[in-house]
Amino acid sequence: MFRSKVKEIDAVISDYEMPGMNGAQLAAELKSYDPDIPVIVISGSLPILEQTPYFVDAAVPKGASVEKIVDNIEALLEAGRAGHASGGLSRKMPPD
Repeated sequence: MFRSKVKEIDAVISDYEMPGMNGAQLAAELKSYDPDIPVIVISGSLPILEQTPYFVDAAVPKGASVEKIVDNIEALLEAGRAGHASGGLSRKMPPD
């Protein structure tokens, strides 16, 4: 689906643990089609959050507020428009 809709998708939020592939593998796959798309991975595991690969733009702990996630999405999208990969954001988002 992503390949056929790549121009319509602004950002991707994914859980880390999924059947068939994890969030980092999904991020790598998505970035192979669109290197500029922001990918945010959510996980309840601190080691996973601390070890996310470079192609994951933000790692968010489960339980983070929707407002905090939206703020990060907006910052990543603005950074993309300005030509900056991370927008000055820390890749690891602290819980509320």
